[in-house]
Amino acid sequence: AAHDAVNAALGQWSYATPALKCIGRARLETAPHDRELAERHARRQQDLSLAHEEELDRLAYLQQILADPDLRRVWWIAQFPDRFNDLGGLATALQGLPLPHNEAESDGIRSDILRFTDQLVTDLHTPQQRELFLRVLTQTLQTLGHHSLQGTADRWRTPPETESTPP
Repeated sequence: AAHDAVNAALGQWSYATPALKCIGRARLETAPHDRELAERHARRQQDLSLAHEEELDRLAYLQQILADPDLRRVWWIAQFPDRFNDLGGLATALQGLPLPHNEAESDGIRSDILRFTDQLVTDLHTPQQRELFLRVLTQTLQTLGHHSLQGTADRWRTPPETESTPP
């Protein structure tokens, strides 16, 4: 408000001729009580903003836990160990809950690709489905000129060898 008052007072001097140079100085003075009130208001606004950001972070964290069935189960057992039978109702209520998105991921096509990939990986249940998907994906990427991904796809395709324990 003080800045607006000074700008309004200085703005009235704008009728100078082109050869005339105007120089001015303004000094703002406030009563100590008004200054304290303004500082308290600014601190309160900053505290509210920080509390809002913390709440958004907490909700995104909770959404991430509740969207993942494995994390949800662990979280539920830790929070409500005596109500394990109610977990099925929670899973039904949360069916289709998406994972939270980062700001960097929310640029349209990138977030669509991430959601599609997450759904695709979720839907690949059997080793035969994964094998077929990796074979087709590898062929497609090689056609596009990405030959360096063949080794990674080969590692994904072959199951890790189980370590034999000595007798």
